Amino acid sequence: MNIFNKDRECGMVARMLPGLRVFMMLLLLPVCASAEISTDGSLGAAISLTGPDFAITSDLGQQVGGNLFHSFQVFNINTGETATFSGPASVANILGRVTGGSASSIDGAINSSIQGANLYLINPAP
Repeated sequence: MNIFNKDRECGMVARMLPGLRVFMMLLLLPVCASAEISTDGSLGAAISLTGPDFAITSDLGQQVGGNLFHSFQVFNINTGETATFSGPASVANILGRVTGGSASSIDGAINSSIQGANLYLINPAP
């Protein structure tokens, strides 16, 4: 290989680098935008909720007395996103569990629109 071919190859690599950087950033985008809340189907329908304002209504779980139970396959919230639990005023405790085996990533807000209700979210995954 002579010096002219080497310079040409280096020039080609230099021209490809900006496109390669964009491609790598696009590959990482789904990892960074992994906010998702999905029910596991054990207490209601198995569905995936859409954000950035996740509405977790009582019909997605099961009420027993003053307790409203929810069961999630996945529970992740990114910065700037919210998950709001709602239900009847008779609910004293909202108990949510995550059964999918993956740790939850919570960097947003978790709220309840049920006045005075306690909210517990349990995920045994490390």
